[in-house]
Amino acid sequence: MGTVGAGEEHPVYVQKLDAQGRAYSTGKRKNAIARVWIKPGSGKITINGKDQMQYFAREI
Repeated sequence: MGTVGAGEEHPVYVQKLDAQGRAYSTGKRKNAIARVWIKPGSGKITINGKDQMQYFAREI
């Protein structure tokens, strides 16, 4: 018997980008579907056209 996982190669995930350089992902829970496109830029996050601080304005 050898050690578990010895010498096994794990596949490396290569991110797929569209023609505009964006990465796409989908998240699902129950009947809800969330879609996101991430593109290179300044790091500003917008949700439905609003800044993240305006969209998530409620205090925790």
